[in-house]
Amino acid sequence: MSKKFKGINFTKVVYICLMKISHLFYITAIILFSCEDKTKEEAPDANPVVEENLPLDELAKRQVESQLSIPGTENYILEIHKAHFDGDNIEDAVILVNREQFARKTAIENGKSNQEKVAYTGNYNYLFYYNGATNKVSRPINVGSSPFAPLKIDILNIQSAAFKDFTLDYRILENCYRNFYTVTRGVPRLVFQWPIFELEKEDKKVINYIEYAKGTYTSAKDILIYKGKLDTPVPENLRSDFSYSISKDGEMEYLFFYNPNEGKYFTKN
Repeated sequence: MSKKFKGINFTKVVYICLMKISHLFYITAIILFSCEDKTKEEAPDANPVVEENLPLDELAKRQVESQLSIPGTENYILEIHKAHFDGDNIEDAVILVNREQFARKTAIENGKSNQEKVAYTGNYNYLFYYNGATNKVSRPINVGSSPFAPLKIDILNIQSAAFKDFTLDYRILENCYRNFYTVTRGVPRLVFQWPIFELEKEDKKVINYIEYAKGTYTSAKDILIYKGKLDTPVPENLRSDFSYSISKDGEMEYLFFYNPNEGKYFTKN
């Protein structure tokens, strides 16, 4: 016995249901197509650059330009100095960067290009460290100084005969200073600073000559400071990029010894 439902048009209901199902399939197809298209856009390159496979010069350039936001149009100096800076017998490197062109551009943009002694001292020289064991380049260490004189490195044994340390000479105005670094846990650590010369005041010129001697208290070498003299006359138009050499010219004035508990040099004088 069939049962009738008054007021309901089953043909119309079926038609509406079919239309909704069709509309649902259409929306689903659009979503799937959109997802597939987005997946194609976001798919990584077939041959991505793997930094672990790059030679040191390419890795250094890539990291330096990325971390300092250096554009491809900028001319800058990048130097790589290789040595064993820790005790793992794997070659490491100190990477030095000079951005003179950027310094000149910045000074012009700030309207200070005629104020060379002031405007051209800042964050234009950098130190990076490459750890050979991890194949990683460190974050930049800024050495605030004149961009006209790139950092000058000297690699030598100070802390130990088993690995190398290094010093960096840098210029501020007419003066020159030296930073002493040793590498600890894969990071260059500043252990000592001293002026090489200060020439900005005629009546208070300072010129030092530095030597190293067997450690007084530890295996780390002592740092000896003597009075020095410039081997060539000071230029009349003195700039921070003038070349120089220094000779010993007097008795020792200071002896600095390394204190391993503090990780720095101290003096009794």
